[in-house]
Amino acid sequence: MLNPFPPATAGLLVLVLVFCLLLRRLRIGPRAARVEEALASPWTTLAVAACTALFYWWVWGGTLSATPRVHDEAAYLLQARLFSGGHWTAPGPVLPDFFEQFHVLITPLIASKYPPGHSLLLTPGVLVGLPGSIPLLLNGLAGALVYMLGRRLANAGVGLLTWALWLGCLGNLLWRPTYYSEISTSALGLAAWWTLLRWREGGRGWLILSATCIGWGAVTRPLTMLAFAIPIGAAVLHDVVNRKRWRDLAAGVGAGVAVLSIIPLWSAQTTGSWRTTPLSVYRETYIPWDRLGFGLDSTPARRHLPPDMEPVVQDFLPVHAQYTAARAPALLIQRAGSAARSAWSGWRGPLVLVALVGLFLLPPAGVVGLATSVLLLLAYGAYAHKPGWTLYYLEILPMAGFLTALGISGLVRLLLRGNRESSSRLEPAWRCTLLAALMTPFLLGLTVQEGSQARRWLREQGEGHRTVETLLAGIPVGKAIVFVTYAPDRDIHDSYVTNEPVLDRARIWMVHDLGPRNDELIASAPDRVPYRFDEASGRMIRLRP
Repeated sequence: MLNPFPPATAGLLVLVLVFCLLLRRLRIGPRAARVEEALASPWTTLAVAACTALFYWWVWGGTLSATPRVHDEAAYLLQARLFSGGHWTAPGPVLPDFFEQFHVLITPLIASKYPPGHSLLLTPGVLVGLPGSIPLLLNGLAGALVYMLGRRLANAGVGLLTWALWLGCLGNLLWRPTYYSEISTSALGLAAWWTLLRWREGGRGWLILSATCIGWGAVTRPLTMLAFAIPIGAAVLHDVVNRKRWRDLAAGVGAGVAVLSIIPLWSAQTTGSWRTTPLSVYRETYIPWDRLGFGLDSTPARRHLPPDMEPVVQDFLPVHAQYTAARAPALLIQRAGSAARSAWSGWRGPLVLVALVGLFLLPPAGVVGLATSVLLLLAYGAYAHKPGWTLYYLEILPMAGFLTALGISGLVRLLLRGNRESSSRLEPAWRCTLLAALMTPFLLGLTVQEGSQARRWLREQGEGHRTVETLLAGIPVGKAIVFVTYAPDRDIHDSYVTNEPVLDRARIWMVHDLGPRNDELIASAPDRVPYRFDEASGRMIRLRP
């Protein structure tokens, strides 16, 4: 999607060298502190958050109500719509075969298989008719936290550079303008780090907030938040033992357990048993092979999917079959390489060497982030997925930006060694702040170029959904059934068949075309006019007068 832009890397290095030459020749007085003060202002943090949210809003097509394109996104949004109506589930359809939707239980009730944390956060956006507003707000929060953490662990200049390097990397451009749950866990993980740092300096409430973030992340993506919880838990225990803050620990554990209680409540409300999660029911019903471990589980599914859904299953079966214990180490290295390319994409590629320098400058508190990054890679080593599916590692992209910014700061300090101005009046933090102020407009210009390419790519990917929306809006009747006939060369991860929270009230049912069986559904809903959408021709065809 995005082509490398090597001249940008050269331009960046030239900027650093020119900056160092200027500092050696010019006397920078105490006025440089004003830049540091400006970057430390809360207004700067708000500006960073706003710029982040607006950037991804623009990449997403300038909308706050984007149509979910991929199966996972549609499942999260469906559950949020159920929550917005005050329900955990909805009654299943009479003929469930027509309504099958990936990652969604269809019979005897309708509910998403996914843990509810992300859908609960999406619910306010659904209630006001702007579901895309929540991912954008979470992206803005993540951007602000990236900046705040970099500033707190190093200085304002490093924080600004971290944010500017992170904003337009390929992993963010691919996955942030979406409804994926990693949008929530990335913001929650960063917030857990930030509140942990504040707790080490302040009161008990910060640890309660950190535990709440970890808990909410666990009811969103349990495996991901396990990687966050282990280093944070180790750091908390170290401080609790050394500083005798046992009441803080008890309060934090209590807050985390309270949030985790959502899981048995979700299970009981959906499956009827607090011990049985919808995720486990969905897996056993449709995809028993989709589980942690090595090799392919040959347990047969309880329900057969419609023919047009089978290609997705056939796409994943070889991935699980080939993911053996013997091959896992090599595949783990491939995944790490893919995650690194998504972080240091395009012109950032050569800066990997600079990030290696940053490793040696990592402050002690930054070890928590580094350990989390390694543990996240190892945690998903227990699960088979394609090496290029870097979505699972969205949460650790800020660490790549931070290491790179630290490396740049360290190199500048090395180049200015022996400069009398730097050793007297210009402190290292000021040098980095001035460099960041100089580099950020250049980096944001490159980011806009990358965002423009991502925006075009996303628009092309969403063309089919825009066609369907236009055709559906043109259906003149009150209620309709639309049988979807997919094109042979379609994107198998794209879906037009989605369910409504209350099927009887829905104006249009989007269902699978099951050929001769279509008459069964038509007969069961005599008040609905049947249509067929043919993806190959892009036509909406009325089947009966």
